[in-house]
Amino acid sequence: MFKLPEWLLRADRRIQELNLFRRIFIMMFPLMIAAIGVFEITIRWFDIHAIEYAHIWIILIPLIFSIIISYLSARFTAKEVAHPIKLFIESAKAIARGNFDHKVNVHTSEEMTQLSRIFNYMTRELKEINQGNIRKTIQEKIKTEAIIRNIADGIIVVGPLNEVLMINEVVEGWFHVQQKAVIGFSLNFFFPELKFLVKQALDTQGETVFQDELTIKPLNSPSEIYLGANASKVMDNDDLIALVIVLRNITKEKEIDRMKTELVNVVAHELRSPLTSIAGFSEIIKDPHLSEAIRKEYIDIIHYESGRLAEMISKFLDISRIESGKTVINKVPCDLTTVVDNTITANTPMAQKRSMHVSSTLPKWVPLVHADPDLIGQVVLNFFSNAVKYSPEGSEIKLRVAVADDTVIVEVSDNGYGISKENMKHLFQKFFRAKDEKHVKDVEGTGLGLAFVKEIIHQHNGTIHVESEVGKGSSFSFALPIDFTLPENAALKPAS
Repeated sequence: MFKLPEWLLRADRRIQELNLFRRIFIMMFPLMIAAIGVFEITIRWFDIHAIEYAHIWIILIPLIFSIIISYLSARFTAKEVAHPIKLFIESAKAIARGNFDHKVNVHTSEEMTQLSRIFNYMTRELKEINQGNIRKTIQEKIKTEAIIRNIADGIIVVGPLNEVLMINEVVEGWFHVQQKAVIGFSLNFFFPELKFLVKQALDTQGETVFQDELTIKPLNSPSEIYLGANASKVMDNDDLIALVIVLRNITKEKEIDRMKTELVNVVAHELRSPLTSIAGFSEIIKDPHLSEAIRKEYIDIIHYESGRLAEMISKFLDISRIESGKTVINKVPCDLTTVVDNTITANTPMAQKRSMHVSSTLPKWVPLVHADPDLIGQVVLNFFSNAVKYSPEGSEIKLRVAVADDTVIVEVSDNGYGISKENMKHLFQKFFRAKDEKHVKDVEGTGLGLAFVKEIIHQHNGTIHVESEVGKGSSFSFALPIDFTLPENAALKPAS
């Protein structure tokens, strides 16, 4: 609160003293006149001599004059000094109440006029300072609100009575509400998922941070998201001002936890099988009575399981390296027809073992792309091997290379078991395997192949497309952009 200067307070007290003196004189003046009259009657009554009478008046007259002069001086002081100071005091009080447009107009003397000018100048300066502070406060408020509304985390501010004071844009999107619609209403009405967290925070003493997790389904998200909620109290001494709830999207962390769990399961299941075979048959071949033919058969099994184990470990390492950017991608002018032809030629025996028919539609010439032939070959092999594994014996696998718009497309299709719509959502997630379908639950795999494919195509600025229907088969394709900077593709360069 604004406090008046000490000199103004002292002046105010002096004014009050002068006014008191003036009121006392006004009250005493009639008594003085009456006393003089009584004195005159007494002199006449007792027949005091003229000389003595004159002496008495010589004493009374100066006394009366001094009293009159004091009274006039007090009135003059009150008018010329005290009244202006009183105006200054009233003006100071008005300014203290925030009225910075108040002015003092005192012209009783040159000094008072100068003082009033200085006082008014001070008032103008205070007004400018006050307006500057208000502008600064408003700017800081706007800045703070802008930061809160655009922060990546969700923010909800709740009052002591559980009423919503503010939310940011992230919360608006997650919960399908608008700030103007929820302000002042109970948190439980619009955010029932948080009522237990808030109740726990409000019912507990101190400034402890409370945590919780919840699951919501935003309109703009294809699936549910996980939120971590932290509630912190804002206290003023022992009074609760507000409760700030910070919501953070922890879906990725949850997904990482899921992947870690699945990795452990995959490692435990997939690696245990070949290791068990290796350990078992290694123990058996120690038997000196074992025939050479059986010993050779068991050694072949150990060799096969060792290769399968090495392949799994290699896939783990490959996807880890490419995701971390440690894989060296040697992009060169690449003919995808040649890559597909070489890959299928080398792996057709895989399909022949299951009596499958493999056909391909490969044009004599396609535009070149800028790619790593070895990595793209692994993509083609993954699509092809999946078609072999997830199709019944005797089925057909088709391969096609074509040009569409500014890309070259490679497609591998089959008439196998197909993929359900639910499993399609998770198809490219690491360690995901569609074990819930009866035809594929016993198919061996790590669940890393398609995740590896997705990362390779992403590194080549390409796209992947999948079509599938349960019982009718699947079609996997990828498209890579044509490199128009190569001389071989110059004639194909689109007009600018």
